[in-house]
Amino acid sequence: MKYKIKDFGKIITGTTPSTKNKEYYNESKYMFVGPTDLKGIRLIMSSEKYISECAMNDFSNRQLNKDDIVVDCIGSDMGDVAVITQKCMTNQQINAITNINNNIVLPLYLYYLLSTKKSFFHLIGSNGSTMPIISKSLFENIEFDIHELPIQQHIVDTIGTVDNLIENYELQIARFKLFSDSVYKQYCEKENELSVLNLGDCCEIKTGKLNANEGSENGIYPFFTCSQTESNIDNFAFDTKAIIIAGNGDISVKYYEGKFNAYQRTYVLTPTKYLCLFLKECENNISELKSASRGSVIKFITKDMLCKIKIKIFDNAEI
Repeated sequence: MKYKIKDFGKIITGTTPSTKNKEYYNESKYMFVGPTDLKGIRLIMSSEKYISECAMNDFSNRQLNKDDIVVDCIGSDMGDVAVITQKCMTNQQINAITNINNNIVLPLYLYYLLSTKKSFFHLIGSNGSTMPIISKSLFENIEFDIHELPIQQHIVDTIGTVDNLIENYELQIARFKLFSDSVYKQYCEKENELSVLNLGDCCEIKTGKLNANEGSENGIYPFFTCSQTESNIDNFAFDTKAIIIAGNGDISVKYYEGKFNAYQRTYVLTPTKYLCLFLKECENNISELKSASRGSVIKFITKDMLCKIKIKIFDNAEI
């Protein structure tokens, strides 16, 4: 049966509390969800930014709650979808489906349904403009065919079991990363026993040669672009252990070992030694790289910025 999105629940477009009001940001009480918080996840457990109790009270009409569905409706990441897990707010780039009518649709089923519509959202949101956008009025009137509730539940149970395994695995990875960060911090605190080495002194730095749209959905090799998540491609240009840094847009750091390919603004770093130390330091420097990035519209970093990244090493150590 066909339903419009507004039939599933109440539609709310987010807003940004004024940054001039310090009381809105003087405590990290509630998540303030933005587009980057929707990337590659099902459940939003945390956010880059937070707001105070005061902000939540003043914008109570924009409040979201557990099991609400959020959709990025502006820009290149339009169509990213996620599920809210706790009381929060979103910015104005996001439309949310709240007070979901469980007699029509299950929240997780709705999440899975909308997650398959990214290309469709881009198609209807383009309208020949450079910045694709889906307004609230357009969003709430989009129609979809949905299954009957028993079939919805079967879909949620089946796909949800797989997603639960993925999320548990990612949680373990996050815990290992915290442990790794802690060990590296302790290592760097031994100031009197360390010397300094620049990344550029012992690392080959290349970039990919391809355009970002040259990926292949069924490709067998990872294709690293300036997105947080890699896509696939049919051929490889690198076969190595590498630190991979997105050079513009969503600047980020990854590690990969094996055969892969890269976008022309993605840096591929292959240190001749101390790879793990340089990887940790690149991760630690990501905020500084973003702050130092150049460009008025699309921010980018340069090879020279990467060459100046420093690690502290034990004299005559082999790490």
